[in-house]
Amino acid sequence: MKTTHRLLLPLLAIAGAAGSAAATPRECRAFEGERWDQRLSLAGCLRTTGPNRRVTDPEQLRGYVAYLASTVDRPVEIYRDAIARGPWEVRLLAAYQLGQTYVDLLVRARNAIAGLPLGRDLEPLLAPFERDAVAAFTTAWAIGGELPSGVACDDLVRHVIADTRDALDAIEVR
Repeated sequence: MKTTHRLLLPLLAIAGAAGSAAATPRECRAFEGERWDQRLSLAGCLRTTGPNRRVTDPEQLRGYVAYLASTVDRPVEIYRDAIARGPWEVRLLAAYQLGQTYVDLLVRARNAIAGLPLGRDLEPLLAPFERDAVAAFTTAWAIGGELPSGVACDDLVRHVIADTRDALDAIEVR
């Protein structure tokens, strides 16, 4: 599908080396390394984004959304690098996990205002994350469609492809 190629381009830009200068938390150091499995595991470990917060006013909300986005800078770099340079299976997993990273941000931000009348202030702040999630899942779906002939899918690959389709069906970009 031709429109997919336009969506792939922003994701394929290499954001930088995965070994960012930022200190790796102790609980994630076991995953540091150059192999793709190590790098994807490191990104997954780094995705944990600190404490949940309750937000009560629009100014706090902008700051909290910016904080959430900053907590995933390094995992996003790792995933984008894997999408750009990894083998087929790594690209698929990285694109899917990148989409999940953005979905996690959406969920955390929406949970921060649960029950409060801040939705009209929050949703415009989340629109870029929704678009990035859709782009990542669209990339994963396209990569899943590139299954090399003769390669048998294992359970993980089939699961990721199915979950990617479900994620694309569930996300509503505003």
